[in-house]
Amino acid sequence: DLESEDFQVSLLKHEAQHAMDQARYKDITNKELEYRAKLVELIYSKERRMLERFVSQADATRADNGHRLSAEHIVRGFEICLKKDRGRLAGLPIETVQTVARSLFAESCKEMAAKYR
Repeated sequence: DLESEDFQVSLLKHEAQHAMDQARYKDITNKELEYRAKLVELIYSKERRMLERFVSQADATRADNGHRLSAEHIVRGFEICLKKDRGRLAGLPIETVQTVARSLFAESCKEMAAKYR
């Protein structure tokens, strides 16, 4: 379904963010790529509980898996911003998730600009 949020957000916006980041930051890591693209999903997702999915995927011990590492990075960012542990992140209002994700994305943009001058 080309009009579904799943297609519009998790495919188009996620992959478009990858393309933009790869064009801007030639040496970007897989973890950084996935982190930023997952934040974009959180910013635009209104129908699905993406943060809950990322909490279940989070795993800092899997250094070989950019998806799990980036999910862990997101979860830690939410824990810090909201002063809640990951077990209390489920069920947050979508607006809260979007606001925190925008803040984390803006912070990431500053970090990327400094790292990949």
